[in-house]
Formats: sequence, structure tokens, C-alpha cells
Amino acid sequence: MGLAPDMRIAQAVDPDSLVVRYLAFEPMGEARLAGLARMLDDGERAYAARLKVAGEREAYVAAHALVRATLSSAADVAPYAWRFQPGEHGKPRIAGPVAQGLSFNLSHARGMVAVAMSRHRDVGVDVERMEQGKLTMQLADQMFAPAELALCRAAPPARLTDALYDIWTLKEAYIKADGGGFTIPLQSFAFTLDPPSISFDPSRAGDPAGWLFRTLRPAPTHALAFAMRHPRPADVRMDVQPMTEDALLRLASTTN
Repeated sequence: MGLAPDMRIAQAVDPDSLVVRYLAFEPMGEARLAGLARMLDDGERAYAARLKVAGEREAYVAAHALVRATLSSAADVAPYAWRFQPGEHGKPRIAGPVAQGLSFNLSHARGMVAVAMSRHRDVGVDVERMEQGKLTMQLADQMFAPAELALCRAAPPARLTDALYDIWTLKEAYIKADGGGFTIPLQSFAFTLDPPSISFDPSRAGDPAGWLFRTLRPAPTHALAFAMRHPRPADVRMDVQPMTEDALLRLASTTN
């Protein structure tokens, strides 16, 4: 369908590849927001219109435009033509016009959105805006496994916020990739950092060797993590890149 060069993926998307795209954005004017919304379907545009907080509306529109553009970079389908349906626990999946085995996940926060995509693999992504005092040890006590709490308590004070957000984004990326979402007890698995790896409580079956995890700082204000279920994580080719609002707008201007 002729995507712009800055939207194309260099290599074919297959079960051994993982594509991650993230987009940082500033407050948009109504014209730019409407431009991105051209890629959405009627239901998504209607939902966005009901969001009264401008930042939430911008994040929703940007995330769904980025999903559609990313999927179209791997298949000969116009961005506006994709149709989605929720899975068992609400994780969206492709309903048409063709799926071609593509799997994806999206996340949005104030000022940034992200998408992970592969083929015939479970993937998850989470992005969070890092705010001092928002994610605290008091909150972590309710959500983190004992080993994760010990890791955070051992972190130097200057690194505590980073450790908290790295663990939290990893946990969200994992439960989204797994598909169980928040039906999975958050203390039934634990992450270590540098490099990130997972372990499972005896109450939860799982193979730590069958997962790939990464964290990054796409901006000083945001933490991002992604996850992929794969029998040989070392074989995964990762394509992780920023996307620009202007690139999405150029694509949107050529759609429906």
C-alpha cells in the first residue's frame, strides 16, 4: 500500500522477530488530533470523542493510530481497514480483514504511546510516565513479590524510582503478553533487573527460559518495558525505534 520510508520495517516480521515502536507527543491542537484520527475506525473515534480530558484523548488517538500504522508496515492493509476484537481478558486482537498471524499489544501514558508486534507470538508492552511520589514503596508493598521488594529496598536512593518503574512496567508487559491481565496474581511471579528475568512462584506454572524481556527509557520522563514468549529468546531479532508524530500524520493524510 506504499507506506512512507520512515514507516517501513527493514526485515520481514516472522515468529523470530519483535517490532516495538514508541511515539512521544506534546499537547496537540485539534487539527493534528483530527489528522491522526483519520486512521481510526468509527467506534474508536466515537470513544475518543467521549474522553473529556485532553491528554487522555490524545494518548488514545495516538496509540490506536500507531497500532494501525505499525500493523500496516507488515501487511498490505490500509491503516484504517484493520478491525479488532477483545480477547478473553480484554487484550485486543485482529479480527480482519486479514490477520496473517500478526500479534500486537499497545500501551499509552501521558505524553507517550507504544506498540509491540510479532507474528504467531505473544507480546506485551507497557509505558509509564515516571513521576516522583506516584509509584512508592507503599504501593509496591501491595503489588510486588517479596524478592522484588527486597531488590527495591537494596537500591541506592537515587535509583529507587528507576527500579520501581522498571519492575512495574515489566510486570504489566508480562501479564499483557500472557493474556491473563490482572487475573494473574501480581505476587505470583518476580523480576530481577540488569538484565531483566522472571521467576515463578510454585503456585504458578511457567518456564522462565521461554520469555524475552527488555526495559528502556524512551525519554527521561518515561519508562518502557516489553515482553515476548519465545522458546529461544536469544534468537529473537528486535527492531525497537521511535516514531514521530509527523510521520504518522503524513500517513494519515493518505488514508480514507
